[in-house]
Amino acid sequence: MSEKVYFTDLRARSRNTGRPAKVRKLFDAAGFSSLIEKRDLTAVKLHFGERGGDAFIHPIFVRQIVEGVIGSGGKPFLTDSNTLYSGSRHNAVDHLVNAIEHGFDYSVVRAPLIIADGLRSTDVKWTEINGKHFGRVRISSGIAIGCMACVEVCPVDAHVVEGGKVRIDKERCIGCGECLVVCRQEAIDLDWSSEIVPFQERMAEYALGCASNFDGRVGYMNFVIRVSPECDCFSWSDYPIVPDVGILASRDPVALDRACYDLVNAQKGFENSALRGAFEPGEDKFRSMKPEMDPLYTLRYAEELGLGSMDYEMITV
Repeated sequence: MSEKVYFTDLRARSRNTGRPAKVRKLFDAAGFSSLIEKRDLTAVKLHFGERGGDAFIHPIFVRQIVEGVIGSGGKPFLTDSNTLYSGSRHNAVDHLVNAIEHGFDYSVVRAPLIIADGLRSTDVKWTEINGKHFGRVRISSGIAIGCMACVEVCPVDAHVVEGGKVRIDKERCIGCGECLVVCRQEAIDLDWSSEIVPFQERMAEYALGCASNFDGRVGYMNFVIRVSPECDCFSWSDYPIVPDVGILASRDPVALDRACYDLVNAQKGFENSALRGAFEPGEDKFRSMKPEMDPLYTLRYAEELGLGSMDYEMITV
């Protein structure tokens, strides 16, 4: 059975058909109110954007979602988790300052901000999924000072002390990132050399782990606006690769992302963008920028895991 994906374009002919109003109409059309019970503490999970970038979702749009939650009887709060890499979202203090600087203040969005994993990303829980991957981290011994903070927090004793320095046993490491958070010398980093396909599979597995905690009571909304070639984790935002397309909502994250993928590829690409080709409608913009990557593999694997379905029905609102 096809999963329903709700779509609205960006044309506006009056105040009631402007983008903020359309966000609220999508919220209602997708049935998100039915996911919320009275007095539910309701997370609005989003990306606050890295300092220096500007392609994150506009706070005025987020306010429409917040008001939808309030109107449904819930108690909304904005949230995201800290990053493992250093930047403006590495701990809760910097993260909150960054979010407020980008306009996600209570006076604008009508909801408080709470960082999901606490001050230094230690407020976490483990979720069992039927996946097949473990993460990997590495340590830069040249700048490590032997403080042993990483040794103390490792849950699986993967940090081995040799000659006053620490190395990570990759066979034991489970990729939890606890050591990255406590290392003030920034001597530990992610192993970015991981092959592309395993990386895509890990993303899908983590998405499944997150979604499985909520018994299906999750609504998803994508803003296909200012589609920059890199994610909002970058400290800059490049020129968009296609014109603004619209806003979409669904109860199925896989169907939603597949619909957004199809819509982006249906556009005529901007020639003065990061696109290397595929400028014509119907050509794969994502494959043009990263020819070594299958842009649909993550969605196929997510479907295999049971996170959702790539088969969708588009409903225009």
